[in-house]
Amino acid sequence: MTMLRFSEEDDEYVPQSRPSKSPSKSESMVEYSGDEWTVPEKSASLERKGELAALLRHLFEETREKLGLEHESTITALLNLAALLQETRKLDEAEQLYKNALEHSLSQEDKLRIRSSLASMLKDLGRNDEAEQQLILAVECPEVSPEVQQCFEACVHDLIFLLQEQGRIDEAAEIQNRFEAEY
Repeated sequence: MTMLRFSEEDDEYVPQSRPSKSPSKSESMVEYSGDEWTVPEKSASLERKGELAALLRHLFEETREKLGLEHESTITALLNLAALLQETRKLDEAEQLYKNALEHSLSQEDKLRIRSSLASMLKDLGRNDEAEQQLILAVECPEVSPEVQQCFEACVHDLIFLLQEQGRIDEAAEIQNRFEAEY
């Protein structure tokens, strides 16, 4: 998934996976690198993150209006906003956005990534049971396509690590053995 930039072409917003031009000074709070947008170190202040959150909210609203809530670009915009809110410790709102994205996401890869992000946040909040449940749901996929294998394996690893942190070594080993045998 990549963050998206929108440019006006023929009075419509068109998603782009990379910038069509160099950003102006007002756009410099995000940078494009490789295949994703990032917040530059110099922009990491809370005030700048607040500005970025406003920009991401606007991007999400525009994307939802133009493409619909279930479109992959809309889900990406929603996840980017949720991740920023999580980083700025606006955890209740971030949790709701992750759950909203999970409810409307259509792709298996998106669902795995959302569950992983939501589990990470829940774990940080000390809500390990809920984090574990999200990871269990992620790793109990009936079929794992080659396109999502890496994301799936990351969820399995996260679940094993969570169980190990809780001192549930035997359960972690059992899961590891099961998934090594199956995949």
